[in-house]
Amino acid sequence: MRWAPALFIFAGLYLWFMLADLASSKQTGNVYVERGMAHLSLMALVGYLSTYVASSWFFLRRRIKLTPILCSLIALSTWIFVENAFYGNFSWTMLIILNMSILWILSYIFFYFQTLKNSTTVYGSVWFFFLIYMIATVYYFIHASFTLNRIPVLNIAYCVLAFLPFIFTKAGSFGRCVACLLMLGPVLLSMKRGAYIALPIMLFAENWVRSLTQKDLFKRILIMLVLAGLLIAGFYMADFYSDGFISSRFSYEQLADGSGRRNMYALAWKDILHRPFGTLLTGTGAGSSIQAVGTGIHNEWLEFLFSYGLIGLGLYTLLIISMLVKLYYALRSRSPYAPAVIMMCSLYLLLSMISTGYGGYIGLLLFGFWGYLEGLQEQEKIQ
Repeated sequence: MRWAPALFIFAGLYLWFMLADLASSKQTGNVYVERGMAHLSLMALVGYLSTYVASSWFFLRRRIKLTPILCSLIALSTWIFVENAFYGNFSWTMLIILNMSILWILSYIFFYFQTLKNSTTVYGSVWFFFLIYMIATVYYFIHASFTLNRIPVLNIAYCVLAFLPFIFTKAGSFGRCVACLLMLGPVLLSMKRGAYIALPIMLFAENWVRSLTQKDLFKRILIMLVLAGLLIAGFYMADFYSDGFISSRFSYEQLADGSGRRNMYALAWKDILHRPFGTLLTGTGAGSSIQAVGTGIHNEWLEFLFSYGLIGLGLYTLLIISMLVKLYYALRSRSPYAPAVIMMCSLYLLLSMISTGYGGYIGLLLFGFWGYLEGLQEQEKIQ
């Protein structure tokens, strides 16, 4: 690992934000804790990344490669600002969402620049945070269980999942096996149905693509069977020790209701279908879905249509298409990164349908991955 001061500063600031965020989250059992430190650490992180990207561009003359994914992120951020400025919406919610949309652009560019110079150090940092998030999941599961006096459901597992595509870009067979085995603990403890579904989809998709790129289908089938056995055994073990809590979350009633998602979707569609064409085209602004249904809509496609209109939904669709195009070219060229790319695409598509990727701080990892991947590919061309 090379000395990389810019990367180490980022790692320190991100660690500060991560710990401050978890320590003041209702989900981790910290119901009445002020989030001032989390906001301060986030401001420091955004300020640092903004300074880094601006100085790299203006003073060091580093060229920013405008890929379809980066252009889509810039277009979405621009539309969010323009639309809310048109409505005169400068609420706290809008500023948070705009800040996140800018952070995704900065994250992409930062990982791109750093990977060009220090790919091995970036990779080592990925493993470090992967392990930190694993430990945090175990710790906060225990902490929240005692604090809330019930089995908690933790979104932290999605962050652990987001690191798997980073790891699978360069890890050998042993490294991938270690990451998968370590991954089982936080996913099972999270009690998140989405995480339970995402992990096998990501691993089976990765194995399928690897069988195409390495032409060892029989070996991959055996690996899939072993993975399926471990996942099923882990599920039943976790269900046993949670007194059937996990299986109850997969009951017909729970799946049909989707933690209130059915009612949210019905309210959102009712509002959308009764809008005039102009409002349907532009949306009603950031935070409007919270006012309408009481919380964010747990479907990113519907969220963009509701808040940012057909224009916002179109730009979001272009972002998804740009990811899938990247996957297509990786598969067509039998790129060694194709397995990692399909893992990230699988995770993001799932999050877009049942939760959020763009509207949560996990986006720093989800979009930073594409900058990291672009940096790896550019580095190969240089070498």
